[in-house]
Amino acid sequence: MAGLPISPPSPLPASDVVEKPTTSPGIRVHDVSVALEGVTVLDKVSLDLKSGEILVLQGSSGSGKTTLLHAIAGFIPI
Repeated sequence: MAGLPISPPSPLPASDVVEKPTTSPGIRVHDVSVALEGVTVLDKVSLDLKSGEILVLQGSSGSGKTTLLHAIAGFIPI
């Protein structure tokens, strides 16, 4: 089998390409609140991200960045 040329797959014709709609958010969070050990660490956080958008979570240590990500991922109850 050595020495046999391998050609790349042919691209799809333009008529066969399906684009995903970008009008609906990829992630929607509405009024998320989280309390840990009786302390509210997130209070009514909301955001809408469309597919392909990039969000930067910036804040001091203990401000709730990781807690928000864990809540979105379903690792902690909201």
